[in-house]
Amino acid sequence: VNYLFRKNVIFSSYDFESMNRDFEVKIGPVRMIAVAAKLAIGRLGGGLSKTGFRALLDAMSAAAKIRAHYEAFPDDPFRFDEWALAAQRLWGEK
Repeated sequence: VNYLFRKNVIFSSYDFESMNRDFEVKIGPVRMIAVAAKLAIGRLGGGLSKTGFRALLDAMSAAAKIRAHYEAFPDDPFRFDEWALAAQRLWGEK
């Protein structure tokens, strides 16, 4: 985690500004490449452990799935129970 903060991979000043302005951190293609490079350098240079790297990738994957699921909130109330069950599975509750 220290590596991620030290190298501005997460919670940089841009991230805080973006969260305050847009309620989310928006990462464009240029920043995504820069973050990927910092992560690769951190992993290869020993600043980021294999376990930490894997945990970060898993968290990013889970966050993307959860966001996509919530953005697909059903218009039809009869589909809510199915949607809610899928949400519980994503959160590891079922």
